[in-house]
Amino acid sequence: MILPEIGERFDGRYDVESVLGEGGFARVYGARDRSNGQVVALKVLTPEADGYDQQTRARFAREVRILAGLNDRRTVQLLASGESPTGVLYLVFEHVPGEDLRAVLRARRTLPPDDVAHILRQLMQSLAEAHAAGMLHRDIKPDNVRLFTSAEGPLTLKLLDFGIARATDDGSATITKAGELLGTPRYMSPEQLRGDPLTAASDIYSAGMMGLEALYGSDVLAGNRWTDQIDRMRTGHVFGIPGADNPDHPLLRVLQRMTARDPAARYPSAESVTIALDGKRPGTAVVLTAAEPP
Repeated sequence: MILPEIGERFDGRYDVESVLGEGGFARVYGARDRSNGQVVALKVLTPEADGYDQQTRARFAREVRILAGLNDRRTVQLLASGESPTGVLYLVFEHVPGEDLRAVLRARRTLPPDDVAHILRQLMQSLAEAHAAGMLHRDIKPDNVRLFTSAEGPLTLKLLDFGIARATDDGSATITKAGELLGTPRYMSPEQLRGDPLTAASDIYSAGMMGLEALYGSDVLAGNRWTDQIDRMRTGHVFGIPGADNPDHPLLRVLQRMTARDPAARYPSAESVTIALDGKRPGTAVVLTAAEPP
């Protein structure tokens, strides 16, 4: 089973033009739909040597079901899905211009508080729809947040990659291989790291971690080593934001509640995060010093 090559016409319809990215489960190509000339993002699931196992096919079918029901303009839209004649599973998404938040932070290191709040408001809009449908994203991180300029203004957002999303009421990890931890540890909530049942509060935690990084720089997150994550399971944060300069900074208070170690202490919903953000004017950036991990 061979993945598409640049210059190939995939499944008789999509002209593959570039590779946009690659992860543990899939490769994403820039392609053009010959039926209408539309530029699209073609996501192809990476097969094992002997093809896709039952778990991978179940994961694919779940992603299609999830994305087919998400229509918010802050969520990347699924256009088509299928299996090629050569047996390759794929999804076709709208092409989103711009760059991901990771690239923005790599270039700028931090963002002003108003920009961070604006990003979080849009992200909460996407999550509110998903959570209302009983779905969790489970991999909120800068790489999955696409930013571009539109008629709405700069820093318009689309949330990408619901590929490891899961229904909040689906019980045990029946579609997860034994010992497999899905997500990005640096942004995962303590309960997600422990393998405990998840609620919307876990996505809110991950969004808060991303907001802290955007506001204060990556140094506030102590690391991505597994030993760091084990410490987080035991003690909570392994990053330090003492807030000594201004402990009452409004946006910092919102982010601290979003990333509370206890899920019950976080905001109960994406909508409640938006209300908190709308009720507080972020104002001027505050420079805080990252603490060493415990």
